[in-house]
Amino acid sequence: MSGADLQRVMDMLGSARRESQLGLLRAGALLDRLYTAVAVVHRHGAVRKGGNAKLTLCIGSLSASLGDALEAVLNQQTSGVAWHQVPAIVFRNHQFRRATVRRLKRCLEDFVTLACYISEEYAPDVIRYDPLPSSSSSSAAISTLTTQAVGGPIVGRWALVEEMVSRILAAGSGGAGPLVLPIVGGPGIGKTRLAQALFRDGRVKRRFKVRRWVHVSPKLQLATILMRISKRGLSADDFQLSRTTMKILIRDALLGGSYLLVLDDVWSDTAGGSARGSLELEVMFQALPPNGAIILTTRTPSLASRMASGAKPYYLLPLGEKLSTSLSSRWTSSYGGICPPELIQEAGVMIAKKCEGVPFLLEYACRLLCLPQLTMDFWSRFVGNTDDGDGHTDIGNLWRQLPSYIDMLPEEQFWQRFLQHCNSLPNADLVVKSASVSYQHLPFDLRGCLAYCSLFPLGYTFDAEQLAELLAIEGFIPPTVTNAQRRGFLKVLLDDCFCPLQEHGGTSTTYRMHSMLHIFARYMDREFISVNTVAGQVTHITSRGRAQRSVRHVSMIVHPSVTSFHADLFSYRDLRTLILLHQGDKRLPDQPQCEIKVIPPDFCLSLQTLQVLSLESTKIGILPSKFDQLSSLRYLNLSRSDIEILPRSVSKLQSLQILILSRCEKLQRLHNSTTKLSRLHKLDLEGCRHLVELPQDMSKMRSLGHLNLLGCSLLTQLPRGVGQLYNLHTLLGYVTPICSDGRNISELQAMPYLQRVSLECLDKVKAPLNARNAKLGRKRNLESLQLRWNAESVGELAYAVLESLQPPQHLKVLEIVSYEGDKFPTWLRGSQAPYLTSLVEIRLVNLRACDKMLPPLGILPCLKIVEISGAEDIDCVDDSFYGNSGTFSSLERLTLSFMPNLQVWEEQRAGTFPRLAELAIIQCPKFRALHVELPSVEKLTLWMNNEMLCSSRGGLRGVAASLKHVSISFCEELLDSSVCEALHDLARVEKLDICGCHGLASLPQGFQHLSSLIYLTVDNCSNMKTLPGWLENLSHLRLLHLSGCAVLQSIPQGVRQRHDVEIIVEECPSLPGQSGIIRQRILGVRLAVHILCAKQY
Repeated sequence: MSGADLQRVMDMLGSARRESQLGLLRAGALLDRLYTAVAVVHRHGAVRKGGNAKLTLCIGSLSASLGDALEAVLNQQTSGVAWHQVPAIVFRNHQFRRATVRRLKRCLEDFVTLACYISEEYAPDVIRYDPLPSSSSSSAAISTLTTQAVGGPIVGRWALVEEMVSRILAAGSGGAGPLVLPIVGGPGIGKTRLAQALFRDGRVKRRFKVRRWVHVSPKLQLATILMRISKRGLSADDFQLSRTTMKILIRDALLGGSYLLVLDDVWSDTAGGSARGSLELEVMFQALPPNGAIILTTRTPSLASRMASGAKPYYLLPLGEKLSTSLSSRWTSSYGGICPPELIQEAGVMIAKKCEGVPFLLEYACRLLCLPQLTMDFWSRFVGNTDDGDGHTDIGNLWRQLPSYIDMLPEEQFWQRFLQHCNSLPNADLVVKSASVSYQHLPFDLRGCLAYCSLFPLGYTFDAEQLAELLAIEGFIPPTVTNAQRRGFLKVLLDDCFCPLQEHGGTSTTYRMHSMLHIFARYMDREFISVNTVAGQVTHITSRGRAQRSVRHVSMIVHPSVTSFHADLFSYRDLRTLILLHQGDKRLPDQPQCEIKVIPPDFCLSLQTLQVLSLESTKIGILPSKFDQLSSLRYLNLSRSDIEILPRSVSKLQSLQILILSRCEKLQRLHNSTTKLSRLHKLDLEGCRHLVELPQDMSKMRSLGHLNLLGCSLLTQLPRGVGQLYNLHTLLGYVTPICSDGRNISELQAMPYLQRVSLECLDKVKAPLNARNAKLGRKRNLESLQLRWNAESVGELAYAVLESLQPPQHLKVLEIVSYEGDKFPTWLRGSQAPYLTSLVEIRLVNLRACDKMLPPLGILPCLKIVEISGAEDIDCVDDSFYGNSGTFSSLERLTLSFMPNLQVWEEQRAGTFPRLAELAIIQCPKFRALHVELPSVEKLTLWMNNEMLCSSRGGLRGVAASLKHVSISFCEELLDSSVCEALHDLARVEKLDICGCHGLASLPQGFQHLSSLIYLTVDNCSNMKTLPGWLENLSHLRLLHLSGCAVLQSIPQGVRQRHDVEIIVEECPSLPGQSGIIRQRILGVRLAVHILCAKQY
């Protein structure tokens, strides 16, 4: 009854009668503070969710006591008369008033103490990764990290610790504000553990006089954060402190010396529909003294980007599989239970591969593995075995089965079985509890979206646009949300539950679901989710134990050898979703098709309720004649199938909204009746390279908003009526018409809502006036524009056409390919005031105009990504690239490729390229000097022949001050005798990748000057025979990763004997120890050397 008692107290304190009746106690300030204290308890997530038994009892007792005190006064009024009309003797009694006030003060103190306890000590709704003790006999809880926790040495990230410590030690020198260093990652990835390592580093302790650790709850409470920073004792009076007073307390606490502040587990409160909490945090940052550093851990990338100051956010990646298996073996090596230790270690290695590199999952699994409750009977039940008849488990048979069984299970099935079988063990629910924090933080209408995403396998790569389409079709996105608003609707989901993988124009387009959230979503008891997994010919259907009629959504994960649909599929009579997915890597362009060639006759009859059908990457060539029985179908994906002609039956699917036929390389045409699909919104035909024509009368498809024809190389013209598709917002692969009927590119004028446009074959435009009449500049929604010429054209005509295709000023992405003009259009070459003031990304490929000078891109204020390729006659990057007073103020990535005559990048005025972080130079064989100062470049990529740049003394001087990462790939000219003088200046480089350099028999001598090197990766260097002995002299080296070096015979003994260097070797068959993982003890310190080679079949 604690919840009811607490609500009753809140009602009494917040009632309109309170002021008029309790006011005569002359204790208004006391009642205000009492209301605030009770409200803090009432609003806390632990209280709302019930907390534990002790907390519930405590709240109930305090609420009942306070309720009695309030009622003792309020009940003195028994009618509607005014308070002063109650017999005066009661309220003139001084002793009664004083006793009542004293009682309320005690209640206030009790609630303030309770609020402090809940906020600072009791936090069951937040569980974070903390290293576990290695003792096999301990079955203690996996503890949450507190400011006092001291974990073991951080594993797999110590080099990152070194880098971040360097940044932190350099902070606090004054300036506009403190260094803000965000650490970003999903649940369990190790954010808190990394922050703890930084916080407890001895150098950091000595550097900062004041250090504060504050855990921030999912609901930001500025007052609580300020109190903890100030370390002021919490009392009743603290609830009435103004924000200004709190800021003064912060400055008093942090001024007088350098400080380090850790804000752990920060959330944005956008779940409530606003960003007030994060904005309050920004206000607090503005009040902090400049002489310090702030470490901020968060699951939300957008919050980290907004808060970062003086450094970019650190995005934590999962640990590698090799490191995970090594750690598993280490942590299970001390197992002392009744199972054979070798069996536990083998199972641990297999389970480590299912952890996706998430430290929390890895240590959680190892902890459970070492529990004494996990007997042979447990493992026998796990694999589905029964005893041998006399109550005993066949240990020999189980030992043979268990590792292979775990290895065979897909990750999502393993975790579902493992969690189900462990649910009675101590702390077995910690994975679900930790992930549920993110789930509870989501708005209610996004929780179904998260559960739906668990249809896809762990590690699946989601395209944001396609995911939004599926969720809208399924009804998880309300119909009132427009196409343009869908990404905004999903922002909280993508921010808190997914990791961004790829950016386009500064915006992430692909995402991967956080592993723990995927496990949580799959584990939840959702009637509408089911997964049908087909591995080879072995079928496993996961339906959460629900009746078949309750299953609504099914995904099939199939092996390429699968030839048919499983018969059990047709028993799901109310099925709404069927998505076929493939085992292995997701979305690879060369992924093999599965062997399903035919849709059986009973498919359409049994699954008539289907709304979403995705049969991607099959060998289906013909759709059944009864396909139109799927009359409810709204989404159909037949991409990468063998279909040759889209039949007439598809045109009868009048509910169909999305039709995806991309990369159907045998598809030649669509039936003319396809235009009867009056509700069709998206038609994707990208990569249908044998498609020769589209249906006539496409003007009837008035609902069409997305048409993709990229890569349809045999499609020479579009049918009449395309210009009447008024609602198109995406038009990709538009083939410029050259027709006798008078049609031309000007038909684009009638499409006012275009957002993304790709125009092909612009060499066919013979009249610039037609291009001008397309009126691209008037399209207010246009954000992305690609212009491509496919054949040689007259330079003057090409220039006039490009000049006439002037886009709107707010364009964000521009790509121009094979333009034959001899100069750039005025809207791109103006060196004074820029025209494209919102441009974020530009690609200029194979442009003759570049033969004379580069366009003045430096004046574009929002430009982040630039790629210039194929400018064959450019020999110098000079002032023309900057424009008048241009600085490339926002540029982050720059690529210069296939510029055979480029020789030098000249020095430029100070202040240019302040944010450039990545520079790529590809096939520029004469490029010898990078003289311009690039103060923030951290990664340099050199592909193919850039030998002169590497060998020129001082050639990389312009990036030496900031460069941390060098990647050299496919450089045949790089030899082990190469001096690489340019690398002598790179004393701060910490990471070096060498890939596909087949001229190397050993590492070049010049590499030994990279004195700060921490990571060294050598991949696919087929002639690499030895590694030089000077590697042992690289005192900072911590990781040596060798892979695909077929003739590599040995690793220098001096390197192998260094206890601080981890060596990972993959697919190097000439190296010894290729049978597995080898551990050595050298000088009493364990060294893990991983020798993993290709499986032998």
